[in-house]
Amino acid sequence: YQRRVQGARMQYHNCIYFLLFFISLVYSQKNIDVILTQRNTENKLTPQPSLAFTEDFTFSEVLEIFEENKFQEIFGWGGAMTEAAAVTFFQLKPDLQERLLEAYWGETGIHYNLGRVPMNSCDYSIESYNFDNVSDDFPLRFFDTQVLHDSKQMIPFILAAQKKSSVPLKLFTAPWSPPGWMKTNGKMGGSFNPCLRNDSKQSWALYFSKFLTAYKAKGIDFWGLTMQNEPEACHEDSTFEACCYTPEDALEFLKNYLSPQLLKDHPQVNIMVWDHNKDDIVKWVQTMYSDPSFNDRIWGTALHWYAGQRFSNVYHSHLLAPNKPLLATEATACEQVDDWLSGEQYGTDIIGDINNWVVGWVDWNLLLNSSRGPRHVGVSGCYAPAMADIDTQDLYFNPSYYFIGQFSKFVPPKSIKIGLQKTIRTPLFGSPPFLHGGDIIAEICTGGSSQLWDFSPNATDKLILSKQIPDICIMVPPPSLTGANIFLSFTYDTPSCNPTRLSQLFSWLPDGHIISKQTGLCLDVEIVDSTKNQGYDFIVSEKCENKPSQIWINEQGKIRNVALDRCMDAGGTYIHATAFKTPDGEIVTVVENISDNNWEFKLKYKNNATKVLAPAHSIQTLKWESF
Repeated sequence: YQRRVQGARMQYHNCIYFLLFFISLVYSQKNIDVILTQRNTENKLTPQPSLAFTEDFTFSEVLEIFEENKFQEIFGWGGAMTEAAAVTFFQLKPDLQERLLEAYWGETGIHYNLGRVPMNSCDYSIESYNFDNVSDDFPLRFFDTQVLHDSKQMIPFILAAQKKSSVPLKLFTAPWSPPGWMKTNGKMGGSFNPCLRNDSKQSWALYFSKFLTAYKAKGIDFWGLTMQNEPEACHEDSTFEACCYTPEDALEFLKNYLSPQLLKDHPQVNIMVWDHNKDDIVKWVQTMYSDPSFNDRIWGTALHWYAGQRFSNVYHSHLLAPNKPLLATEATACEQVDDWLSGEQYGTDIIGDINNWVVGWVDWNLLLNSSRGPRHVGVSGCYAPAMADIDTQDLYFNPSYYFIGQFSKFVPPKSIKIGLQKTIRTPLFGSPPFLHGGDIIAEICTGGSSQLWDFSPNATDKLILSKQIPDICIMVPPPSLTGANIFLSFTYDTPSCNPTRLSQLFSWLPDGHIISKQTGLCLDVEIVDSTKNQGYDFIVSEKCENKPSQIWINEQGKIRNVALDRCMDAGGTYIHATAFKTPDGEIVTVVENISDNNWEFKLKYKNNATKVLAPAHSIQTLKWESF
């Protein structure tokens, strides 16, 4: 009997041992790597102690990953190889040059795979120049096929990056201006509308081809191009290089001149359109993709960030042309050097873009000197992720470098954007950056700073002012954009909120409708299909109707929507998150907290979960093997 009992006990203990061994083996495969960048600490893309999944549990704050919900394929990350960057690079000692190359393209760096190269001069060139400045040389007989100006420093810089990179770089070019003799104003600076002389259109298309050929001979193949940087920069008296197009003019030049020339000489080069801000992107997408017989010649749409976040416009551009990728091709921060807020601007914009179908994100200058140059026009108020003091031979990196790296280092090309849902019930506070032009969305009511408004029922022609964020209020788009989202005022306007500005005045009617004085339209919630959108319910202006989504209730400064039981929020301001699945099968989640509060949340994946702390003013990457 005792032997049987001992045998049973041994079997029991063996079963428990193997069960515990099995559990430890399973969960050892579910460890989560954590990489953190945090304000006022040494954490800059710094690995943290790993976390581990356990069985799911109840918790109020949640980020849940939906691996089965698949969205766009990621194209990549990068920056602009301007002459300013190249000149600064070659003023550094060889060891610092190597450090810069490693930081962007090396194995220990942030793994850029995209690069933007200006065609002709831009504002961040040391002088205004082009490669055929002989007036009325329509056949371009005098085109400098050696591209001598760029061969001094720009091309060697690009070749050094190509050599350093472990993956082939996808480079695209964009012109700021044709030679002055091709333009209606006769000079590279500024632009009339239209920009191009009618008799110069074919020559300008040929110029593109010759430029591509000349660079190819130097060992640089371009993956693609945009036909014009910022085509709505129509300032006649500007010293900045520019060339102004309407959408109709751009499509006509592209169809009749540029595309045929490229098909003949460089059929492999991809064409992107727009390459300007998000405010007018919908109008341009509508026009540029209006000819189904020509759409195959356009790879996708390029966009910049300078008119505010405007993620609703990005989302609607995707709906208009769902098979055309959206690529962010320029952004730069213009606060003081080493300003943490500028890094948070980058993180906020990248996540907002990616969550609205953008496939990649390309910064402006890769490198500038301590005077934020060199440049040949104006005084630079902006800076780059990498900065160099030439006198002291010091190379240093701003917060924006680390914020970009939280994505580019861990989310390689061909990764897939996957579903993520966030539940935030804790009120968060702070003074978030880069609010101007931000979308107003409907979020779970928390009473945090971004949800508190100075606007009361029965108000007539009043501003909807933020209670916590100075000089920020809500405004509507022009009347021609019925259904477009409402957004936050622009902080660079003086004053940002003006009671004489009709676009910022609203009345709260007794029946709960909030109506714009400028448009006569009512605030509504665009409740979008979650399979097409990735977490944003945008507040828009629509024709006034008797429906719950247009009825609003005041709750101690919060403006709550009856239909959704959610509150008007200044862009979901404080917690931003997005998620991917890499080609190697890793799940990568990036979480940004730009509030003044630490935020603890449950990270849920399938039936597994773990608690994660997002410190105040931080961005972190969480990654684990899919299972």
